[in-house]
Amino acid sequence: MLIAKILQILGMVELGHALYIGISQDNAMNKEMLLLGIGVILFTLGRFLEKKLPQ
Repeated sequence: MLIAKILQILGMVELGHALYIGISQDNAMNKEMLLLGIGVILFTLGRFLEKKLPQ
């Protein structure tokens, strides 16, 4: 269960990082979208594991 929460936290941190990159760099939309996708995948994987792993 701890690994699921860690993945969710990492996903949220990655989303914040993507937002920062998008705001701070010019012409960084591709990089921002890539980081956003990675964050969403990490968070979703954490949610999936949270439901599947025993308490």
